[in-house]
Amino acid sequence: DNAVDTAAVADSAITTAKIADGTITATDVAASTFAAFGTVGNLLTANQAKPTTTGAYTLDSCTEGAAGVYTASSLDEALAQRDQLTHGEVIVVKDGHAVSQFAVAFYAPDSEQAGMLARAQEIENLDRRQRAQALIADEAKAASVRLEAAYSDAAGRLATARREAAEAQTRAHQLQVELLRLTQQADAANSRRAQLGDELGELDAQLEEIISELGPVLFVKPANMGSSIGVSRHEGPVGDLRAAVDAAMAYDDVVVVEAAVDGRELECAVLGNEEPRASVMGEVVTDAEFYDFDDKYVDGTASTVIPAELDAATMDRGRDLAIRTFETLRCAGMARVDLFLDGSGEFLVNEVNTIPGFTPISMYPKLWEASGLTYAGLIDELVALALEIHLRRSSRPVRPS
Repeated sequence: DNAVDTAAVADSAITTAKIADGTITATDVAASTFAAFGTVGNLLTANQAKPTTTGAYTLDSCTEGAAGVYTASSLDEALAQRDQLTHGEVIVVKDGHAVSQFAVAFYAPDSEQAGMLARAQEIENLDRRQRAQALIADEAKAASVRLEAAYSDAAGRLATARREAAEAQTRAHQLQVELLRLTQQADAANSRRAQLGDELGELDAQLEEIISELGPVLFVKPANMGSSIGVSRHEGPVGDLRAAVDAAMAYDDVVVVEAAVDGRELECAVLGNEEPRASVMGEVVTDAEFYDFDDKYVDGTASTVIPAELDAATMDRGRDLAIRTFETLRCAGMARVDLFLDGSGEFLVNEVNTIPGFTPISMYPKLWEASGLTYAGLIDELVALALEIHLRRSSRPVRPS
């Protein structure tokens, strides 16, 4: 923007001749258009202490043609003296350059050269503008790329944040549902616990009543089981009796609680259908609290006495009770009836085993062997009894449906 209008210089009073002989006057400068260097008044300000008459002055090697206007033979010479210029002063070089304190301009001494220089300047200015525009375009493109990348990154972060927020909301809902479910389960468990507490209270009351009625020593057993499995002897507080009931219920839904009997344990084998008969009775002798599973099958410390050491009348009473028990329960084929004989001579029915052990050393066949029926004969008779039941059932008339 500080370049001198070369056409204006060419049309001004500053001619080649005046530049050559150094006779440029302030009037010549005023008539020209050195806008970048100021007016004659500016060149001749009082504080510069320059002569106001036209003449030749030296600024070191430069010649002053008019107040504030100097001439130099070369651009290098002008640039070397540039730092001595003050505001408004100018050094004019014969090759067409003009040097001020802050700028270097170029003008032409004639119109043809001025036009060429103007066109060159225009080309240079155009090239500068194009380079500037290219730089601006490149910077704008780079800024656009950076902005697009930043926008894409921000959009990605926003999408991730939204997805994570949605997942967190979903998880929060799931946790609320799970919390509600667990709360309901806890409420149900507390309700069930309270119900079980009431049931246990009722059970304890029933067990207290049983203890009061049957005595402190009791036997607890599953209603349908064998070999003394699940059977326990109880003597103690209600809590222990409840534990014994729980142990027996692991084998059956019905539990039998019986009073302990201080007496002899006797067994009698019964055989028959419509007209059952009984064997002699045998006695089980054990040192344990009762004839349990270990005493029967593990330790083997129990022993049997066949026939039992009973007088004839007591033996007959026991056999008769075994037959009546067999008939009362509508048994058929075979059964072993276990009895207790207490200290007063009274018989008590302990249990009826409808499928007793049947090995050659089991109590049932040994009782019949002591009664005169061999193992083979016992098997034959059982087969005949089974056929008898089958024929009787198969001969029944079929009722029309």
